[in-house]
Amino acid sequence: LDETYGVILYQEQVMKIANKIAGFTMGQADILRKAMGKKIPELMVSLKEEFIQGAQKNGISYDKAESLFNIMVAFGEYGFNKSHSTAYAYLAYITAYLKAHYPQEFFAANLSNEMGDTNKIVKFINECKAWGIEIKGPDINESDRAFTVKGNSIRFGLEAVKGVGGIALQCILNERKKKKFSSLEDFLSRLDTRKVNKKVIESLIKAGAFDSLYPQYTLNQARATAIHELLSFKGVKSSKGLFYAPDNIEAWDNNTLLSEEKAALGFYLTGHPMKPIRPILDKINVSTIADIFDTDEEEFINNNEESQEIKIAGIVEEVKSKAKEKGVTAYVTIEDETARVEVVIYPELFKKYSSILTEKSAILIKGIIFKSSDSTKFLAREIEDLKNYDLRLKYEISIDCSDTEKAYEILKEVRNCLDGRHNGKGNIFICLNLPEYHVIIQSPFEPCMDFETKIKKIKDCKVRIK
Repeated sequence: LDETYGVILYQEQVMKIANKIAGFTMGQADILRKAMGKKIPELMVSLKEEFIQGAQKNGISYDKAESLFNIMVAFGEYGFNKSHSTAYAYLAYITAYLKAHYPQEFFAANLSNEMGDTNKIVKFINECKAWGIEIKGPDINESDRAFTVKGNSIRFGLEAVKGVGGIALQCILNERKKKKFSSLEDFLSRLDTRKVNKKVIESLIKAGAFDSLYPQYTLNQARATAIHELLSFKGVKSSKGLFYAPDNIEAWDNNTLLSEEKAALGFYLTGHPMKPIRPILDKINVSTIADIFDTDEEEFINNNEESQEIKIAGIVEEVKSKAKEKGVTAYVTIEDETARVEVVIYPELFKKYSSILTEKSAILIKGIIFKSSDSTKFLAREIEDLKNYDLRLKYEISIDCSDTEKAYEILKEVRNCLDGRHNGKGNIFICLNLPEYHVIIQSPFEPCMDFETKIKKIKDCKVRIK
């Protein structure tokens, strides 16, 4: 073990130990290697006895021989053959170097490689956020087939949009080479809708690929308008072009926008239904799902001596049930803005809360963590509906300026951060602070998807959530 500093690392080392210490032939040693690598318990028991007996013949005590064998068994969880070590080390070095020095390219390549795996896409996007790398949504004029680097950000690939690919995608890219699309009407007029059908275009709209063609609108208004225009295509001609899109189309609410976006992409990109109420959840000590995966169960129990329970919240993604002797047990997958986890709900609790355990519903669960070598699950003890939790969230926007005219301009910028949909909740309060007087305005409109980000960019304007 000199070359690995006393650590059993290679399968060849296990074989040599068995040969030198226990007198195994190399053929017998290879059987031991296979048994450890594939974790064959019956074979391991018989080989352990052979190993200890062989070691004792060579003057090794029973206890030392048994201890050594157990160390070798532990090696089986991570060891590999020596011939692979150079390849592993080389790849590890190269990928670590690329991640450190070219993170945008590194993540773009990984995202492109995993376009068919939603869970891995979400994992990489969350890691990009942790690295401060912005993931820009799909754009009909900017996106390529795969994920691409654009400055310090990564642009979403069109092939990652569900239902888009093959002939349709190639037609779009070929036509765009001639000239960028100036509007949805321009796009529809230039493409063969037999190859790029309505379903493909609808999926692109819901994914946000046409948002940039509606700079005057919020995302909620842009996507609602684009869907209306698609459905009106080749209708009665008017002075506005091939179709007439009225100005009073009702904007999608945030839940609709996110739901349609998830249907098109397989996950939430623009935002997440849980994000607006996270400040409230933080105040009542609700953990993110990612915290569950990052927390060692023993450490968690030690830090929660009074109770081994923890609270998580999320959107129901899938409900599976299985009839058992004591009733129906449910296996519910929930997702928050950080990760997803499977929640096990026993019959009595499932019967009590089955009405709220439906897809897309928001729930809060109190329970305990179950971790195994290959999965993390959550056992529910209590469940609560989160349907009206967003009503408790209040935004206070403070505007400090020197004159009325400037205040008016700032108010217009604030107005652009609202989605134009009257929700009647009145949960946005604008405090206008001028030298001579103070005014509090209660807005009836909902915030747009990137409300906080936009508000924070406005000079002399501060936002507080309570």
